[in-house]
Amino acid sequence: MNIYRIIFLLVLAVLAEDGFAQSRYQWVLDSLEKNNPGFKALKAKNEAEKAEANATAFLDNPEVAFGYYWGAPSTIGKRWDLSVTQPFDMPSVYVHKSRIRKLMTEFSDNEYARHRIELITETKNACADMIYYNAYVTLYAHCVESARRVAELFERKMEAGECGILEYHRVEMDLAAIENKLHSAEAERDMMLDNLQMLNGGKPLAFDKDSFDDVVLPENFEQWFEKAAAKNPELMLLKQQQTLSEEQTKLAKAEWLPRMAVGYASENVVGETFRGVTVQATLPLWHQKGTIKKARALEQYAQAEYDNTYARQYNQLKGLYRKAQTLKHNLQNLKETFAKYNSEELLLKAFEAGEIKLESYLQQVEFYHDSEIEILEIEHELEHTLLALEQFEIVIGE
Repeated sequence: MNIYRIIFLLVLAVLAEDGFAQSRYQWVLDSLEKNNPGFKALKAKNEAEKAEANATAFLDNPEVAFGYYWGAPSTIGKRWDLSVTQPFDMPSVYVHKSRIRKLMTEFSDNEYARHRIELITETKNACADMIYYNAYVTLYAHCVESARRVAELFERKMEAGECGILEYHRVEMDLAAIENKLHSAEAERDMMLDNLQMLNGGKPLAFDKDSFDDVVLPENFEQWFEKAAAKNPELMLLKQQQTLSEEQTKLAKAEWLPRMAVGYASENVVGETFRGVTVQATLPLWHQKGTIKKARALEQYAQAEYDNTYARQYNQLKGLYRKAQTLKHNLQNLKETFAKYNSEELLLKAFEAGEIKLESYLQQVEFYHDSEIEILEIEHELEHTLLALEQFEIVIGE
């Protein structure tokens, strides 16, 4: 385990005190780490960008000049000159360039983290859909089992002459309709599994989970948002862009100082040789015109962009948090009510004993199944809402 992984786990432990459970679907994410080409491509791009940022040399290349001249008239002989010069900026320029290089490296890391979080969130949403359709298959498999018991009962009654053909047809049609729903749910589940395997680099991935985990929301949204915002890659990118703009403004100011060059020069004519040191200065009278003004404008833009994104994220997440609270409350009430009044098994036994009529049985069973579907729909929506919130606080380690 490298140092980045250790830091990653420590950060998750801290966030777990007042955040969302981020270990859900971890086995899928671990598999994608190895197999998804997108993860590898993002990492390679990140390394290339950091290498590019570190590849730029601080000093310009030295300049070498050589001249060879023929005299006229020829009696004055020939002459040749040699000069070697090294241009350089003032020390403050190199200080700001060094800071900008470091910021560019950090900027690349956060850009990598942001895109990586998008892949992780896409995978988690696919996992949530897999649970949803697995649960649907489980639910309709149970419905088919119950409907088949009723169909078998009416088949025996038909053979004994205890029921009419219309009732028998009604039961068979009900069984066929539920079987069709089961087949449709299985087809949707298989499509979602194919999508998940595509994210896994085309390699098979087992996923039979058919129930959602319990929901844990932070007790205080303001505190959670403040902690998460300090580590959110998108906001960190904008903050770094702001800092980068500030450094570029300072660099532009520093580059108004004269640019120097020192070197060695030699002049050789017949019988005479001159050697010495040369000093040159470049005065930035026209080339830097407007650079500081542009840098300041970018600095103001970066600050405005950060403030706008921060406010937008806050409002959006506050809405999602309230939605999650409402869904959680509704889900809890519905589950408690369903658990208290669900008597599907007793209903089936009463029907088999002839205590209730077919039409009444089918209506009440449909009501129970609709309630189960409603619970599943709320769980599915709540899970996607949680993932949208969780995406904001994911911190990426290597």
